[in-house]
Formats: sequence, structure tokens, C-alpha cells
Amino acid sequence: MTSRTAKFRKRLKHPPLHGVQGGLPLTVLRRKPSRLRYGLAVLAVLALVFGWSEWGEHGLFALHLGSIQTWQAKFSRYRVMITPPDYTGFSPVILTAASRAFSGNDPVRVPEGSGFDVHVSDNGTAPSLEIDGRTLDLVAEGKGDFKTTEKITSGETIALRQGHHTLGAWRVQIIPATPPRITLIDPPIESTGKTTRLSYEASDDYGIQTIAVRMTPVLPEQGARNEPVDVVIATPQAKTVKQVDFQDLTFSPWAGAKVEIQLVAKNAAGRTALSEKKIVTLPERVFQHPLARALVEERKKLLRQDIDIPTRDEAANIMAGIARQPTSYRHDPVVLMALRTGAVRLVLDHDDDAMPAVGWLLWQAAVRIEEGATGHKQASLE
Repeated sequence: MTSRTAKFRKRLKHPPLHGVQGGLPLTVLRRKPSRLRYGLAVLAVLALVFGWSEWGEHGLFALHLGSIQTWQAKFSRYRVMITPPDYTGFSPVILTAASRAFSGNDPVRVPEGSGFDVHVSDNGTAPSLEIDGRTLDLVAEGKGDFKTTEKITSGETIALRQGHHTLGAWRVQIIPATPPRITLIDPPIESTGKTTRLSYEASDDYGIQTIAVRMTPVLPEQGARNEPVDVVIATPQAKTVKQVDFQDLTFSPWAGAKVEIQLVAKNAAGRTALSEKKIVTLPERVFQHPLARALVEERKKLLRQDIDIPTRDEAANIMAGIARQPTSYRHDPVVLMALRTGAVRLVLDHDDDAMPAVGWLLWQAAVRIEEGATGHKQASLE
């Protein structure tokens, strides 16, 4: 066999191998493997340049999702909840990672007066709640348990921190508790000898709780109490009210006098609104029975004047004296109890707050003496 034939057969047995795309011989790569690493790096760069729009974004999304999942795993040790006031009818709101300030979402809407409840389960340092820079430390309630409850009345940012770490941060928008609205549709009108016609409409975002009529004397009397007197005339428990009421206001201590009338609407948040003022002369009830007239006169003194102990004693003696004449009021047990109770309270209770209650008893007794037992319906002040 010639040397030329031997060389040819050797080449067939060991053919020269190249890369997939005709790169360096395999023997060279075996001697210098670092060149293979360089080639792979170049391929990776080219893939990023030409394939970014497809899988490059998926890679970043995976990194972002991993960070969110890590934050949420840490957040699972905390319970952060907003409890709106009962009168709003809103359900509690649990703050999560999705409502963080740096997530780009809209602020969390919070009714004024809501409770911000935080519970942290952690054996580390005590966390703190920060509302617009004002810091509140959570109270330890056992090993690794921290809690706090704060009323939210103002602020735009809320953050939960532990040491130098921010566990959660939120933007909030406080929804103020606005007052109700009320207006007189027509001026008050004396419809009969006993009732006054009141036409009005009122509204509130969460509901009107009570409507009262406020009466203030136009011409103050010397030595008299000239403060406004409020009497509740309706409890609608509704967001909108439009109605006409016929109210017996003859029980007012200013009956027969010229007064300013205003309607007062109150909502569940305790806020009030006033209607415009109207001047009217309150109708006055005329009593025919002499004992009933005597009780009404004493009632006016107690409710309209600044009274002293002698005035109280005088009224108490008159009530006790009438109580000892059962035949004059047909032995009505309600009259008897009203007179005795009022007389005792005048003697023992020197607080001015007792006067409305005594005045109510005197009015009850006077009406029942005038009309008998059926008069108790007209005597109600509610």
C-alpha cells in the first residue's frame, strides 16, 4: 500500500469536523474551550437584540412577579382593614399589595371617621403606623402580636413601618361627612286653633335621623329664658324627605307669643342643618277648667323665667295642693301621679335640666283635667 493511499484512508477515518454553521474545527475548541463561552455570549446578546419584543418582556415580568409574590408573602403576616362608620352602610375594606401607593392605582376612598385597624404578627421590633408624617406605635398584646385602632379624619398617605422597612403604604382620599340639607317649602301656617302647618323637604347622603322645630321668641322678655326650644317632630330615617306636617305647638312655653320658627335636620353622623327662619305667632290653647289654667300658668313661669328656690317651692305647693283635691280632677290616677312626681322633683332636684320634665308633667295634668282621660293623646310631646 502506498503512502498516498494510507493518508487518504486516515482522512476518511478521522474526517475534519466543524460547527453547525461552519465554525472552528472541533480540535481547536477542545484545545481552547474559552472560545466556546465567548460564542455563547455573543449568541445571547444577539437574541436579546432581535427577540426582545417577545421573550425579553416575559423575562422582566417573571422578575416583577417574583418580587410581588415575595412582598405578598411578607404582607400575609399583617391585617390592615378600614372600617367605615355604621351610618354609611359600607362594608370593611382590607388593604392589600394591589392598593399600595406605589402601584399607580387610584387612592383608597375612606369615609371620615372610619376606623383603621392594624394587626401585626411578628417577633421583631414594634411596628408603627404613620399618617401624613404623624407616627403611632402599635401596642404589644402578647408575644409577637401588635395592634392599633385609629380614627381617620384627615390625611393623604398612610404607611405601616417596622424599623427602617416600609411594610405597606397607601394613598387615601378622605370623604368628608357633609351636613344634611333642609328647607321650608312654604311658610308655617296656623291651620286651626291648635295646629301649625309645616311644609318642608330634607336630604342627606346617608339618611335623615330626626327633624325638629326650633322656636325662639322674637321679643325677649325681661328676666325670662329666651333660649331656643327644640321639639322633635319627625324621625324619617330616610335619605330624602318631602312632606307636610300638622303639629300641635300649643304646648310650647311661648304659645301665644311671636316666635322665629326654624327646622333642624340631623343625620346619623351628628351633623345638623338649619332651614331659613320664619316669624309666626304660635297658637295658644285656652283652658276653661280653673285648676288646669293654674297649672299652665305655673308651667309658663318654670319654663320661661329664670327661677329661684322660692319660685320652685311655690309651684311645688300648688301642685301638691291640687293633688289633694281628687274630686276636682275626677280621681284620675294619672293626674295624681303627675302632680306628686312634679312637686317632689321641684323640691329635691335643683338642676335646671329638670324643668322640661316637670313642664311635661304639668301639661299632661292640665290637659287631662280639662278633657278627662282622652286628653292624654293631645298631651304627648313626641
